[in-house]
Amino acid sequence: MNLQLLPDLMAMIVLIVIMLVVRKRHPQNRVHLWLVGLLFILLESIARIYYSSNGPYHRPLHALALDAYLVAGVVFIWTGYREGRDASKRYVYIVQNTIAPLLVFTAYGFELRNPTLFHWLIVAGFIVGAISSLVKANSTLLLAFHAVLWLPMWSFASHGMFRNATYWALFCIYTLAAYAFYRSLPSRSTGKLAIVTGLVLWALSFLLHPWVAKYPAYIQIASDTWSLQKFLITIGMVLVMLEEQIARSEWLARHDELTGLPNRRLFEERLSEAFAHPSASHNLIALLMIDLNNFKQTNDSFGHQAGDDLLRQFGANLSGHLRDTDTVARLGGDEFTILIRGLNDLSQLQRIRSAVDEALATPVTIAGHEIKISGAVGVAVYPNDATDPGHLYRLADRRMYDQKERQRIIEPEILSGEIEAMAHGRHTLNPGISPSVSPSPAL
Repeated sequence: MNLQLLPDLMAMIVLIVIMLVVRKRHPQNRVHLWLVGLLFILLESIARIYYSSNGPYHRPLHALALDAYLVAGVVFIWTGYREGRDASKRYVYIVQNTIAPLLVFTAYGFELRNPTLFHWLIVAGFIVGAISSLVKANSTLLLAFHAVLWLPMWSFASHGMFRNATYWALFCIYTLAAYAFYRSLPSRSTGKLAIVTGLVLWALSFLLHPWVAKYPAYIQIASDTWSLQKFLITIGMVLVMLEEQIARSEWLARHDELTGLPNRRLFEERLSEAFAHPSASHNLIALLMIDLNNFKQTNDSFGHQAGDDLLRQFGANLSGHLRDTDTVARLGGDEFTILIRGLNDLSQLQRIRSAVDEALATPVTIAGHEIKISGAVGVAVYPNDATDPGHLYRLADRRMYDQKERQRIIEPEILSGEIEAMAHGRHTLNPGISPSVSPSPAL
């Protein structure tokens, strides 16, 4: 038992506990995968404590340590590449291509160092990697990676250099993990710098290990470096979680959590900015206030979840009908606003107003039923209607409520009765029966 490794083990346990504490406030799948990878590194650390070249469990502990390194590296690769489409296919791909290296590492750990055995395993690994890369992943880049991984291993095994073959595989896997995190984490992340640096150092340690093993004078330096990268990536992972929490808090401070749209604070900032820096050639600024009709009846009849679904769907519909440069915000309740900048003339605004009417006319699905909605819209334009942001906002808001009053006089409360009937199971809402979208006010 190597007691000198106990401080490293205890430090690793403390860092994992810190990650567990941080995870409670950061419940993402990526964090769970990081913890799984670090637990395999912890398993390797425990195996190294009991590992002895003359001990009774030398071979199984050696195989366990190598397999733990392999699985941890694969988990780190999966963590880096997990986001995006076809995640399940990527998972199958990674599992399929882990089996052959796992058998190679186990054979080396148990000192089954037979060139024929290694050649068969290497050929099987390359065939599986090539087929899965071309057929399932459709990636020549992955095919090139498998060639870089397996062909040198074949050469090493042919010359009886089984240690070089095994640690070359670890070098390739941890290099790919470093690349995965380099691609997936934000460019200015301090945690990213720590993680990528740690994984690169780890990969280089694996690459140099067969050479270092021949020179006992360098073993202690190599051992200290070996421990350094474990702590680097663990600290880096904690930093990434904290950075994402800060970014999430900053995002929530300026966005509506329900719809993901800008909230009142961000809307007011952009409105002030629009007036502070008006475009010289496109100097019209328009503000549209929208208030949905009969939203309270939806909440009362179907519950707040249905109301939340309606707001989310309408917010998405509204954003989808407008330009990327327009600001669509939810101010609260069922009230939305749109800030339009860079307009040449009112004809452009008329097209945008028509897009808003289209969004209002797009049905939403609530509790399995398709419902048509409507709303009141108020429009105010700078500099035609107002010359400061406060006046422009109040004018658009007043016009919206004026139109809402006109709708109450003109339209019977058809939708309210229909929602009540559907909520009590008397009949299904006829999508054709809904309050009509009121005509656009004059611009």
